[in-house]
Amino acid sequence: MQEKRLIIIFILSIIIGVGIIFVIQNKGFIIGENNEKREYLRALNLIEEKKWKQAEDILMKLSNKNTEEGKYDFHIGNIKRNTNDYSNALIFYEKALKKSSDIKEIYNNLAGIYMVQGEMEKALEIVNEGLKLYPQYEELTFKKGQLLFTFQRYKESIETLEKIVSKDRYFEVYRFMGLSYYYLQDKQNAITNLKEYLAKVNDEIKEKTEIEKLILQIEENQ
Repeated sequence: MQEKRLIIIFILSIIIGVGIIFVIQNKGFIIGENNEKREYLRALNLIEEKKWKQAEDILMKLSNKNTEEGKYDFHIGNIKRNTNDYSNALIFYEKALKKSSDIKEIYNNLAGIYMVQGEMEKALEIVNEGLKLYPQYEELTFKKGQLLFTFQRYKESIETLEKIVSKDRYFEVYRFMGLSYYYLQDKQNAITNLKEYLAKVNDEIKEKTEIEKLILQIEENQ
């Protein structure tokens, strides 16, 4: 239960980050276009300014006008998530996915909301769907490794996370790999990965103390 809680805390920051990245990526394609796209740009700017209600109103109008376009629902989902309205975030992400399965970030954010709500099986299903289309998408690979860990499929979790272990932004990978090795009774690899995690994490991360205690426990029992 403790590890599931830590996963959820970390996942929330990932969802926010993906939303911001998607906003920035879209801006370059709409400057100087028609009125509809100018309104879209205006909504994205309002999101960056955290003017959620104004942005949502514009996006809802655009969504109602363009019923086959999922990007508007995707951004509304991001707004709902940023205002902690997870149930409605889920609804809009699901709508976005049905309309625009080519937006890979939808899979990531939708899986993240399922994880927050404790629906890990649904989250893994969405992650696997996304990875079939985008096998190199690192955010989904990271989520898959975490989910496999929660299902106690430790060997598969390690195999999945090893694909992104060299990426600096995924320092949390070392914690999940270390704990997986620990539960597999591979104490040496557990210590190696957990120490690597400690070397990369800053002192403000509250899980750091827990990992330090675990390493001492493992070393004492060797």
